[in-house]
Amino acid sequence: MNKNLYIIFLLVLVFRLFFAFQSEEFNDDNAYFTLRNVESIQQTGKPLFNDGLSYGGRQTVFLPLYYYILAAFYSIFGELTFKIITSILFSSLIFLVYLIVREFTNNEEAALLATLISAFIPVFISTTTNNISIYSAALFVMLLMILSLIKIKDKKYMNLFIGLAIAFPLLHGMAFLFILSLLTYLILSIAESNKLEKVKKEAILFSLFIVLTISFLLFKDAFLLHGLNTIYQNIPNDIISNYFKGINIIDLIFNFGLIPIFFGIFGLSYSIRKKDDNTILLGSMILTTSVLLIFRLIDVYLAFIFLGILLSILSSIGFEKLFKYITMTKFSRHLNHVKFSIFILAILLMIVPSFIEAKNSTDNALSKEELDALLWLSNNTETDSIVMSSYDEGHFITKIAKRKNVIDDNFLLANNINQRYNDVKTVFTTTSQVKALQVLKKYDVTYVYFSERTKQIYNSKEIAYSDDKCFKEVYRTEKARIYKVRC
Repeated sequence: MNKNLYIIFLLVLVFRLFFAFQSEEFNDDNAYFTLRNVESIQQTGKPLFNDGLSYGGRQTVFLPLYYYILAAFYSIFGELTFKIITSILFSSLIFLVYLIVREFTNNEEAALLATLISAFIPVFISTTTNNISIYSAALFVMLLMILSLIKIKDKKYMNLFIGLAIAFPLLHGMAFLFILSLLTYLILSIAESNKLEKVKKEAILFSLFIVLTISFLLFKDAFLLHGLNTIYQNIPNDIISNYFKGINIIDLIFNFGLIPIFFGIFGLSYSIRKKDDNTILLGSMILTTSVLLIFRLIDVYLAFIFLGILLSILSSIGFEKLFKYITMTKFSRHLNHVKFSIFILAILLMIVPSFIEAKNSTDNALSKEELDALLWLSNNTETDSIVMSSYDEGHFITKIAKRKNVIDDNFLLANNINQRYNDVKTVFTTTSQVKALQVLKKYDVTYVYFSERTKQIYNSKEIAYSDDKCFKEVYRTEKARIYKVRC
């Protein structure tokens, strides 16, 4: 591989580690759910399928492989696993992107430039910096499967594809996105009269069978309880209805970066006209992801990340064609200046916005005041206490406070989730103490955790009905308050 690729890797790794160690804590509460599962595997050999704290105690369902992988690394590296290993995994994606890009272009500068911008997609940075994000492993497997499918004629890549097809549905729901994309790829190939190799067809059908079988076995209880709503992960209707709230065309351009949008779309349109098989594959993935996003069947940030990476890969074609065109014009002597100008644009339009997003994301890490409040709950409340928080802070309650929560964002297998979600929202938004106490009694809540995050989620400045008789404030800092339910 080109030595410049290793320079890009070190640049990305240093960038991620710099922001990861800006805070001892993590940016969102899902990291703390991961910590609990790793801790459970270390102690019992099993993740938290029977969670005594979530929703007051219940059965849960999720894909466990990632937690076992982290637990294995934790046995070797300890706490550094959660900051360093995920940063290394994310940084290592550039090697897979480069190998895929090389299947689209022979121009080394175009390949390296496309690889560089794939690592600094602003939405990618903001979503995954200083998090123990499962996207690190899921994207690694996804890209490796794409590379294996492209090179499926090679037996070692065929065996790798088969192995990954078995492991992927145990790792992340992105496996479902992948097989839907492959189905789209088959349909488009037939429509374009593009003959696929027999081994590629067999690999696609095998992965389809394996992913559907494993997914059904793992989520059969969820399908029985929620039916087709399992596809939406039983997410409350209020959250789904606000799925695209606040997102506009300017946000999209900023999240993706102007360079991969422009050059990626150009590269896609050019290669599709040539009926290039590899481009049809990536085009199928872009189409599938876009359709799932429109119908709200995929997490919006995951969709943006995946689309951004795919467009970055395809932008290599746009770079190559631009460079080739310039060599045929009177400006050929200025080709190096053009390449340098695009590199500077990549810094200004990709790396600088990524730096800003990483800084904003790190500033959103769990603060010391929030941590102290949660530790106060752990040290000063009864072990069987039930604490109400926003759904986006439920894992803070179970991991740090070590108390039962009323709701968190693991919605599968939760009964009457819309009612529960609205009840919690009522407690944080109503001005009526009577209404609030009715809800709190319904879930046997003994404490309410109210933070700056809660204010942002529910657009609520304060709990208006607090008093010393029935709903007393027992802990207060600038960023977190705790109330005790006394009636």
